[in-house]
Amino acid sequence: MPASTVNALLAFLHNLFTAAWVGGMIAMAIAVAPAIRAVAGQGQKGQDLQKAIFRRLSVVAKLSILGLVATGVLIARRSAKWEGLFNLSDAYHIVLSIKHALVIAMIAIAAARASMLSRRGVTLSRHAARVANTLLIINAALGVAVLALGSYAGVLDTACTL
Repeated sequence: MPASTVNALLAFLHNLFTAAWVGGMIAMAIAVAPAIRAVAGQGQKGQDLQKAIFRRLSVVAKLSILGLVATGVLIARRSAKWEGLFNLSDAYHIVLSIKHALVIAMIAIAAARASMLSRRGVTLSRHAARVANTLLIINAALGVAVLALGSYAGVLDTACTL
């Protein structure tokens, strides 16, 4: 298979995994969680519904994170420009380093939120529910920042090779 086809396939899969993970968080933060609160409230019924949706979406998120790591490693190994995970030698590598740091932060936030929401039969206090929703909004915002940084890194990489 030609290198350009492999590179395109890897980029497509990386973008698909990003869209699934970040898109799921954005949809949950902007549409699903507010709708649940409006219809079912913040009591046990609303929390049970939100936890059920979270359990389903967490499978997508976990698979997406694994896919992102796998495709990211493969993309890096195929790139002549790649010089290491947190290399700060030029603008391209600085942007990628910031992107990777944000992704690591997103994974940590997702793990913290998952530990709050994965307890079955436990009703979160209003404060804990607000914290869980705030973490979701923060993670969605970080996801948007990661998308922007990835786009900027792509422009920098293209500009360097032209």
